[in-house]
Amino acid sequence: MMGVRQRIGRDLKRWAVVLLVLGLAWRTVRLAVNFSLSSDEASVAVHLLDRDFAGLTEPLGYAQVAPVGFLWTELAAARFLGLAEAALRLPAWLQSLAALGLFWSLAWRVLDRRRALLAVGIFGSSYYVVRHGAEVKPYAGDVLLALGIIWLAWRILENERALGPKVGLTLLAAAGVWISYPAVFVAAGAGAVLSWRALRARSRRAFLFVVLYGLVLTASFLVVYLWINRYQARDVPWWMADYWRAAFPPLKQPLRLLWWLVDIHAGVMLAYPVGAAHFGSALTLVCVVTGAVGMAGTRRDLLLLLLSPLPFAFVAAAFHRYPYGDAIRTSLYMAPSFCLLAGAGLVTLLTAVLPRRRAARGVRVAAGVLAVVAAAGIALDVARPYKEIGDHENRQLLRLVCARCEPGDEWAVVTGAAEARFRFYLARFSPVPVRWEARPADLSGPGPARIRLIAYTYRDRMLPKGLLDACRAALTVRQGPWRHEGFPLEDGIIHVYEFGPSPSRGAQRTGDIR
Repeated sequence: MMGVRQRIGRDLKRWAVVLLVLGLAWRTVRLAVNFSLSSDEASVAVHLLDRDFAGLTEPLGYAQVAPVGFLWTELAAARFLGLAEAALRLPAWLQSLAALGLFWSLAWRVLDRRRALLAVGIFGSSYYVVRHGAEVKPYAGDVLLALGIIWLAWRILENERALGPKVGLTLLAAAGVWISYPAVFVAAGAGAVLSWRALRARSRRAFLFVVLYGLVLTASFLVVYLWINRYQARDVPWWMADYWRAAFPPLKQPLRLLWWLVDIHAGVMLAYPVGAAHFGSALTLVCVVTGAVGMAGTRRDLLLLLLSPLPFAFVAAAFHRYPYGDAIRTSLYMAPSFCLLAGAGLVTLLTAVLPRRRAARGVRVAAGVLAVVAAAGIALDVARPYKEIGDHENRQLLRLVCARCEPGDEWAVVTGAAEARFRFYLARFSPVPVRWEARPADLSGPGPARIRLIAYTYRDRMLPKGLLDACRAALTVRQGPWRHEGFPLEDGIIHVYEFGPSPSRGAQRTGDIR
C-alpha cells in the first residue's frame, strides 16, 4: 500500500511540473509571438507618446481609465525600452510569471496534493489569465496583487504573532490601490476576515493591527481616489454607462436580480480554464461551489478569505462604481480564489463519481486535459498572432507606408487620429513628425520636398470630403498635382495623397500587407 501511495505521489509531482512548465511556456510564447496591439491596448499606449509622469495623472482619452501606478510603469518601460509591443507588455508578462509561481506556492500550502495539482492546472491553462498577462492593460497586476494580499493574509491567519506578514500586507495593500482598481476589494475583504478572527479570539493585539491596517489602507485609497481616480471617472464618455449596464445588479427587481446572479456567476466571470457568457462556465461554477462546500466544514477561514472580495465588489457595482462579472477582465482579481476552489471541487466530484481505485486515475486524466488545453493555446497563438485581423493589418500597412518616408518629408493627418491603433503605429513608425488633425491653413506657405496627406476612415466613419478637398486644394497650389493610393483594411481604408517629387526607388513600397 505504501508503495502504491508513493508511486501516485510521484505521478502527481510529475504532472504538477508538466502543468507548471506549460503554463510558463504559454505565457512566454504569448509575449514572444508579438501580437499586434489591439484597439483596447492602443487606446492606452497612445498616452505614452506625448505625456510625462505628471501628465498621466490627468484624465485619459479614448474612453479609458487605468490605475496611475500601472500607467507610470508603462511609461517607465517605454522610456527605457522603447515603444515596441514586447517592451510595453513586459510588465504584464513579469507579473503573470510571478503570479503563476505565487499561485503554485499558495495552492500547495493550503490544499492537498491532488487538489493543488488541478488548481495549478486550471490557473496555468486559463486563457484569460494568460491573455491578459501579455497585454498593455492593468489586469495582470490585478491577479498578482490579489494573490499577494491573500497569501499574506493567510500567513497572518496561520500565525497571528508573525510581524513580517503584517507589515507586508499593510504595505502591499496601501501600494496596491495605486496599481489596481479592484485591489481595494481584496484588501478590504482580507481586513474583514482578519477583523472577524480578532473579535472571535478577543485578541487586543490582533484588533489593534486591523485598525492600523484599515487606517493605512483607507488613507492611501482616499489620496489616489481624490487626486486622480474620481477625475478619470468623470471624464469617461456617457455611452460607457450603457456599455457596462449588464454588469450592474438590478436591485429594484428581486426576481431578475436572482437570475442575474446565477447568470453572471455561470458566465465569463468563471471562465477558468475556458468559458463563455450565459452558462458557458456552468461546469466551473459547479466545481467552485463544490469546493466551497467542502472547504466550509474544515477550512472556514480560508474560504472566507477567498470569497471576501465579492461583497465589496457587489456593493461597488450596486452604486455603478465598478462592473461586476460581465467581462472577465474586470474580475480577474478573483482568478486565484476561483481556481483554488475549482481545483478542490473537481477532485471532490471525481472522488464522488468514480470508484475509489479509479479516482486517482481520474485526477491524472483531468490534469492531462488541462495540459492539452495549455498546449492547444500555445499552438493557436503561434498560428494566429493577433486578436483581430484588423490589428495585424494596421501594423503591417503602417510599417510599409512609413518605410517610404525620406528626410525632409512632412506628414499631415486629416482624419483618423481618433482611431487608437492608427495613431499609435503611425507615430511609432514615422521617422518624421506627424501633424494631426490638419486644416488647410496649416498647409499653406513654403513646403518641404514632399508632403503626404493621410485620411483614415474606419467602420462607420465617413471620409470628410469637404475638409479633404480644401486640404488638397491648398497643397496643390504649393506642390502641384497629387498622387493617390488607397490601402484597404478589414475594418477601414487608409487614403494617402502624395504631393511633390516621387520618392526615390529605394523607398518604394513593396510587399503585401497580408
